[in-house]
Amino acid sequence: TFGYLATGLDVTIPTGKPLFGRMAYIGFTPVYYYYFNRLNFAEFDDPGNRIREEFELAVSLVARKPWSLKYFDVDRVGIAIRSSGDVTGVSLFTSLPF
Repeated sequence: TFGYLATGLDVTIPTGKPLFGRMAYIGFTPVYYYYFNRLNFAEFDDPGNRIREEFELAVSLVARKPWSLKYFDVDRVGIAIRSSGDVTGVSLFTSLPF
C-alpha cells in the first residue's frame, strides 16, 4: 500500500515589473510530504535506505496571464529543491500546459 499527506503554501509577491509583456510575480512554495508507509528502494541493499518524509522549496516566476509558447501556454517557470535526509534533488518546472 502507498499513501502520503502533502501540505504546502504558494506565496506570490508582485515585482511591479513586466516580463515578456506580462506583469511578473515571484512565487515561493514550501511543501512538506509525509509517507504513511516508508518508501523502500529495491535497487539498494541498505535496509536503512527508506524515506518517511520530504521537504521541498520551489522558487518561480509567475504571470497572471500565461506566456504563449509555440505549442502551449505557461504561467509559471521555476526551480525546486526537494530533500529527505541525505538525498537531495533539483527540478526545473513549468505550469501544466492545460
